[in-house]
Amino acid sequence: MTNEDPEAISLAATGRQRARWRRWLSGLVLAASSAYISWFFITNTEELRRLSEFSMGSALGILALQVLYLVPQAARYRLILGVRTQSQVDAPEWFRLFVVGRLLNNVIPQGGNLYRSAQLKSKGAMDYSTYVGGFLTFTWLSLSITILLALGVTAVANPGLQLGSTPVVAILGLSFLVVVLGPYAATKLIGLLPTSSSRSLLARTQYILGQAFAMPRDLKVLFVFAALSILSLGIAVAIVQLILDGLSSDIGLGEAVLFLALMQASSAINVTPSNLGVQELGFAGLAGGLGIGIGTGLLAGSLVRVSGVVALIIAAAGAQLSRSTQTRFKFGARAD
Repeated sequence: MTNEDPEAISLAATGRQRARWRRWLSGLVLAASSAYISWFFITNTEELRRLSEFSMGSALGILALQVLYLVPQAARYRLILGVRTQSQVDAPEWFRLFVVGRLLNNVIPQGGNLYRSAQLKSKGAMDYSTYVGGFLTFTWLSLSITILLALGVTAVANPGLQLGSTPVVAILGLSFLVVVLGPYAATKLIGLLPTSSSRSLLARTQYILGQAFAMPRDLKVLFVFAALSILSLGIAVAIVQLILDGLSSDIGLGEAVLFLALMQASSAINVTPSNLGVQELGFAGLAGGLGIGIGTGLLAGSLVRVSGVVALIIAAAGAQLSRSTQTRFKFGARAD
């Protein structure tokens, strides 16, 4: 005879079932998207030949920008989590955790977040719930500011830009409202759900969401976060423009910012590991809507991913080597 809580057992069983369904869905989406992309390039082999147009200088420039892009991204993440936890993890160690986590996300959906939360908990920096709240805050602020910046740039640089027959300014404006107001609506809806069978889970979820989407009150933090976001946007736009220029696709600043907004949105919810296949199809749909071709979108999305993964490997290896060197010197100094 055990004293286990029946509600806890039920929640655990439900969680395992949902995890199985997520794995099946992830596998199905990955298989379907991979099949379509493979079919497209098999039947349109001339599109792949466009890769030969890339110069070595452009490729190295894209890779260097991808590595540089990780710096303000890691700084933004640490800024939000630091405000919430007053963590004592220094900047080099945080950068290592950030890039290794991102690398893991390319293999296991949310694997990087599990790795970071476990590492930070082991260092006494924060517990799991605090990390989840910080992660949601970062995602929300990042997506909100990126869409707002994209809206501002498009309104100034190319106000007449359309996606199909719909003005891009209207699409971005509506997206901004949905992203900003969505979390508040989610907390209200969760409170309306029946709690007879899952009271503790709903209460915990509502608490985390409430904590996550309470806007930081420190205006200095918001200002620094916005400044880092502008820097990130500038680097990312340069990456997109270099890639599309290498594919002989002439686009303006407004179009490049749209691709960046799509990159940011696709990273918010991972259906497959790092949204493999999903992001590429998103690029293809956007490129088709802008009239520069589905093939261009698929190639651009693939090049963004490959260059990003290579940059992560370089950054993670460098951060790990730096950590090992510091540890060796530290122990050497103690021995002396």
